[in-house]
Formats: sequence, structure tokens, C-alpha cells
Amino acid sequence: MTDPESQTVAYLRRIDEKLDRYYAETGARLDRIEDELLVLNGIVLRLEGREVETRGLKGILGRHERAIALLEDQRNGD
Repeated sequence: MTDPESQTVAYLRRIDEKLDRYYAETGARLDRIEDELLVLNGIVLRLEGREVETRGLKGILGRHERAIALLEDQRNGD
């Protein structure tokens, strides 16, 4: 018959190995998720920048349209 203490130690070693594999797999997954979040954050920042740029361009276009309308009104009024 085998010693109960050695059986317990062997059992604990197997548990430890399984936990090590689990933590390695989980860590790799978390690293991939972190990488994906970095990419998504970069995309969001670029989209936000484009939104700000678009608003600025729309503002410029609106000012030009108002100026053209004012000039046309002045020309038609003369």
C-alpha cells in the first residue's frame, strides 16, 4: 500500500500543474483582449477626431454659405 502523504503530495502536484496551465491560458487570453482593447481605443480616438474635424468643416461650410447668401442679397438689393 502506498503512503497517504505521498498520494496527497502527488495529487497536489497535479492540481498545481493544472492551475499553472489554467493561469497561462487565462493570461494569454487577457493579453489578447488587452491588445484588442488598445486597437479599439485607437479606432475610437480616430473616429472622434474625424467627428471633430467634420463639425469644423461643416461650420466653415455654413459660414461660407451664409456669406454667399449675404452677398447675393446685397447684389439683388442694389
